[in-house]
Amino acid sequence: IGSGQGEREFRAEVEIISHVHHRHLVSLVGYCIANDHRLLIYEFVSNSNLECHLHGKFSFSGESKAKRVKIAIGAAKGLAYLHED
Repeated sequence: IGSGQGEREFRAEVEIISHVHHRHLVSLVGYCIANDHRLLIYEFVSNSNLECHLHGKFSFSGESKAKRVKIAIGAAKGLAYLHED
């Protein structure tokens, strides 16, 4: 490792992702390349995880449906931001 197309592509992707900042996207804070392993390290997001918010035990309540719509809109805004350039 250290040379080759896969390595260059990974580093180029890290460079691009590291400059992406939007309120609906988690930020990349680091990366690690060790042997054949490549890891991306993102900022910590509190309050459980996305799966819990989308499919948690209250997934059929009206409040949960509103929360899921809000999450979907935020995700769409983040994706739109990524595709602007």
